[in-house]
Amino acid sequence: MLRNFIKSLFLLVFSVGLAADGWAADKPYDERASGEQMLAQAFSQARAEHKQVMVVFGANWCPDCRMLDTILHTPEAAAIAQRFVVVKLDVGSFDKNLSIARHFDVNLGKGIPAVALADADESLRFATRAGELAEAKSMGAAAVVKYLNAAADQAQSKN
Repeated sequence: MLRNFIKSLFLLVFSVGLAADGWAADKPYDERASGEQMLAQAFSQARAEHKQVMVVFGANWCPDCRMLDTILHTPEAAAIAQRFVVVKLDVGSFDKNLSIARHFDVNLGKGIPAVALADADESLRFATRAGELAEAKSMGAAAVVKYLNAAADQAQSKN
């Protein structure tokens, strides 16, 4: 009987572990990655591909951040991927990558997700400063894509 209990307990723990790993795979923000390294790679790629960089600040616990990530993977947002190298930086519990957000003049205190658009030489072209995407879930995909395209156009016109 004890042996069956231990087997059942092992299977339960193993199953929960697999489920947690599956959930972790769906997390858009790498909580262990170095923001500086991710940015360096994104800017290097942007220079090679003659693109700009979209820096998305968010967290896996944030439903609006996860919604923005989902929207960025829709066909409606395909033009954004053609124009930008997208890098997603985890802000944790507002205790990670804060210096990078300040560098790009992003006010995380107004809400996440937040976005900065920069040239491949790291010159800032646009930043959300008033929580413009903090309600991405209620905005809907069309409104988010429209906002990002307008921001991209504004960033492009500053060249």
